[in-house]
Amino acid sequence: MLIPNQNRSNSVNQIFTNDNREEPTNLDLRNATCIVVDAKRKRYYVSYFVRRGDGFVAEISAEDNQLVRKIKLPGSGVEPVAMAKHPKRDILYVVSINGNKGFVIDTKRGEVTDSFELVPVPNGFTRSITITPDGKKLYITNRSRNSVSVFNTQTNEIIKTIRFAGRGRLPTLIVSSPDGKKVYVANQGSDNLLVIDTKTDQIEPSLGLGNVEPRALVMDAMGRRLYVVGRASERGRLLEVGVDNELEVLRDVDIGFTPASMVITTDQKRLYIVGASFFGENAGFVDLKNFTYNALNHIRIGLLFETIALYPKSEYDVLQDDAKHRAELKNNKGL
Repeated sequence: MLIPNQNRSNSVNQIFTNDNREEPTNLDLRNATCIVVDAKRKRYYVSYFVRRGDGFVAEISAEDNQLVRKIKLPGSGVEPVAMAKHPKRDILYVVSINGNKGFVIDTKRGEVTDSFELVPVPNGFTRSITITPDGKKLYITNRSRNSVSVFNTQTNEIIKTIRFAGRGRLPTLIVSSPDGKKVYVANQGSDNLLVIDTKTDQIEPSLGLGNVEPRALVMDAMGRRLYVVGRASERGRLLEVGVDNELEVLRDVDIGFTPASMVITTDQKRLYIVGASFFGENAGFVDLKNFTYNALNHIRIGLLFETIALYPKSEYDVLQDDAKHRAELKNNKGL
């Protein structure tokens, strides 16, 4: 698992999920905001900015954690906050927290090949993005506008903006289902989940999250469970949401701290959760079989924004054979 560690080492830390050992990479990446893995090329990409207006994406070799190159994002006022890797092409999409700009990066050439305008929101309002498994659509949250934009990856342009019309406020997190039929949106302002049908781009019935203000959102590999972790009464809480028929909360557990991000392991047995630096530095995991939280007190993480933690190097080969892994999950009676 790879995590930006901003206020301690300004680098990227590794957590090995077999023994929960933490190691630094010694990469000099100040203000890192997001990590995306390219399993096929054995690379990972870290977005960061060195000062206001200078945004970069660093390409890192996953085999030795060495910097391959830095890709400068053009323009002023650029602070990258979210990224998504095209599932079938060597393309990376990046959006900025300032300037209402998005960028298209050719990862083979290591350069920005296009840019696009986003729905205007005030500077500093974070965004989240997700791409459908067929790579045809990118969905982008517009936090203060209470909407989600649909981006056509063939034409590199926004083709539709889905307005919530009172059904959700401050959309902050978004994830696509593995089959690409649904997109799920978590709203911090209204503490609820919205579902978007990707064929029609229409909003379906929502689910209230009680007093849980969502901070991170992931889906399991089979598309049957959605996990929402958030802040509830100054503490953290994880919800397991079933999506087979209608949305319903199946299980929940207290994690004891305010979360910033989480990731599910490729074997679907654990959810690793890390906290934000401005709420204290914490990390731990939830065993998904018995739904219990286990603290990792030796890990000290410093995060900003909705930073994303991703898969460890030891799991890259598993990720490359996705079809085989899905078959193994389907036959696992414990899931």
